[in-house]
Amino acid sequence: MSLIRDLLVRISFVGIRGSATGNVANLHIWLNRLGLTEWNLPVTLAALTALGFWICRHRRVEPWVLLGVTAYIARMTTYHRWYDDMLILLPMVALFRIARERSAEYNTGITAGILLAATMLASIAPGGLFLFPAPWNKLYVAGQVAVWIAGLVFLLRQAGIERKRIIELDLPK
Repeated sequence: MSLIRDLLVRISFVGIRGSATGNVANLHIWLNRLGLTEWNLPVTLAALTALGFWICRHRRVEPWVLLGVTAYIARMTTYHRWYDDMLILLPMVALFRIARERSAEYNTGITAGILLAATMLASIAPGGLFLFPAPWNKLYVAGQVAVWIAGLVFLLRQAGIERKRIIELDLPK
């Protein structure tokens, strides 16, 4: 029990310290800004547990899609600094593979390509919080997070479609 209490103290301290020193785009910072610091551990555990159940349910889906979703969740759920944006390379690979796949629906490939281009554009200046002057830095980060959320939603949708196809192929005729 003392280990859990110590973890709670560390998470709260890191989250509060991070929000004051430029940490952006993660669940801890959002909760801290809402005054819900004590919810850091339960919400993080709930998000990671939900991810685990989702992965179990979609375990037969393309591994790159699973890795992409996991990377987005990891980047936005736990404490990270701007250099941890390297996690976004995994969903970029998943988006690239979907965009170039010939059997994909035409709109799906185009959407994946657009999201890949937007993600690459948002990644040109990692740490945009420090690159641009205020208020442009906050707008850049907000745009970056919006692109990540759009990519996450797209990959979740793709996984659902792929899972449905796999189930239909397994049904006896």
